[in-house]
Amino acid sequence: MTEDAAQQICSKFLLDRYPAAKISFGKLTRITTEGGSKYYLEGEIKVRSGGLVAKYLSPPEWYRFKFWVDASTGRIADWEMH
Repeated sequence: MTEDAAQQICSKFLLDRYPAAKISFGKLTRITTEGGSKYYLEGEIKVRSGGLVAKYLSPPEWYRFKFWVDASTGRIADWEMH
């Protein structure tokens, strides 16, 4: 699995939950341990509020995220957002 593929997996995961979000990746690292290789990704996501009026009156909210993607299977091993 390539770094681009790991980034695409994370983007799809986030966009499935927040369809109109803007995603920005800041850090991408491959970590190899005895248990195998994982990609560690972090970045920011800009999400607009869900209400129709709020979309125009409220500024979007920024959140930071972290993902760990298994390099051999392409599955998300863990993630967090705050």
